[in-house]
Amino acid sequence: MNLKKPNLGKLLMPYEEKWVALSPDRRRVVSSGDTLKEAESKINKKDIESVIFMKVPPSDTVSVHINTYA
Repeated sequence: MNLKKPNLGKLLMPYEEKWVALSPDRRRVVSSGDTLKEAESKINKKDIESVIFMKVPPSDTVSVHINTYA
């Protein structure tokens, strides 16, 4: 198991101002789109409950910190 926290800033940089679905461990982008509906449509329906949806803000406006606890 990899306990190192994912670098969300680096991971999400290409998706500024888009909706993304992250894997449960927050280490990869499963899908993306200009709208939440578009990002949802690209995910297998059986996996939709396990992903984390979020809108990625512009990098020059907000700093995002997500703490995860095992």
